[in-house]
Amino acid sequence: MRGFSVIELIVVIAIAGLLTATATVSFSSFRSSTNLEAAGDLVKTTLEKSRLSALTKEDGSGWSVKINSNNLVWFKGQTYNPEDSTNKLVGLPDGTQVSSVNLENSGSAVFFNTLTGTTSPGNIVISLLADPAKTNTVYLNRSGVVARSSSSVLSKPITDHRHLHFNLGWSIQGALELKFIFSGPAQTETVVMAPYFNADGASFDYSGEFTVGGSAQKIRVHTHSLTAADTLLSISHDMTANTKAVEILIDNKSIVSYTAAGVATAGAFGGTMTQQ
Repeated sequence: MRGFSVIELIVVIAIAGLLTATATVSFSSFRSSTNLEAAGDLVKTTLEKSRLSALTKEDGSGWSVKINSNNLVWFKGQTYNPEDSTNKLVGLPDGTQVSSVNLENSGSAVFFNTLTGTTSPGNIVISLLADPAKTNTVYLNRSGVVARSSSSVLSKPITDHRHLHFNLGWSIQGALELKFIFSGPAQTETVVMAPYFNADGASFDYSGEFTVGGSAQKIRVHTHSLTAADTLLSISHDMTANTKAVEILIDNKSIVSYTAAGVATAGAFGGTMTQQ
């Protein structure tokens, strides 16, 4: 029985080396792909936590996120101060980077509005350092929904169940007109309230749709409780359907104003505003 020749040994060693190199490249490629997926998940989760903190007014005003090329920074409120000792650094997985931040407000910080959870829409693109062509994109829509999917998915109707409650401290029984004053473009819609009260005036429920600047605006105004002395009013202003600034009044008493981005401010007669 003869042994291996030198040439045969060289061939075996070469094949073993090739197999090892192939396995190393495959493992490296797998690890890079895994890290890219993890980076996308990290950005998405961080933004979702930021939105939740804004809705609950965590630590008074919630936390926002500064997006840097190699990390994320949690910061209190909506104004980033790099010297703030409360800032929290979140590093990205090895071999990944944020290659671009494309928000409507042209900034690199994401903050969500308290009470409504709305934000500046856009996307954040994460890529591999070694291969920038390989990317993972996180999308935000105006209502504050965060997703790792195509922007076309986010553009589909997504039900926004949040609505605001107003403990008015006065009664709308006997009120005559519900008014919506839109801007951008300016347009006023007036609704006679009488048909939307029940027989004994103990509840009110109006839902309407208006076309403003070519866009449909859908708003519901109804009561949760209504007595001769007080009103608990609810306004549903779905940010997936409403894109125009509007002020809502009852008998010319301002209840609430919404910006085009959905930020709500209680009017002089809006009483105590809370989110449900």
